[in-house]
Amino acid sequence: MRYRLDDGTIFTEHGFTGQDEADNRAADVESDQHRRRFIDPAWSGIAS
Repeated sequence: MRYRLDDGTIFTEHGFTGQDEADNRAADVESDQHRRRFIDPAWSGIAS
């Protein structure tokens, strides 16, 4: 699944067990982006 981040780059997620799982994740990402609640995966690391 691919989606565009706020900075214009494209992020790709892998590892879904089926199309339904990928579709559900895509819907979650799209909804979060519309509500401005999306967290960029690059920010999910632990800061030291």
